[in-house]
Amino acid sequence: MGAGVYYAINENEHSESPGPGAGKVSGLVTIAGSYRFTQHWDARLEWNRVVTRYDRDTDVIFAGVGYRF
Repeated sequence: MGAGVYYAINENEHSESPGPGAGKVSGLVTIAGSYRFTQHWDARLEWNRVVTRYDRDTDVIFAGVGYRF
């Protein structure tokens, strides 16, 4: 489990003066787990949530298989 901050920059692509706009600081919370099948192979699942003070909370889920050398 982990927690931290996330800084998002608003890119103004369709404005009269394109470029980086105002940024927003949000929280980032992660819960992860893995299961080792054999000495070298494992599977991992990770859930990330970006926590905002407005209506843009985001969930991102990663899943994968890994090989340990």
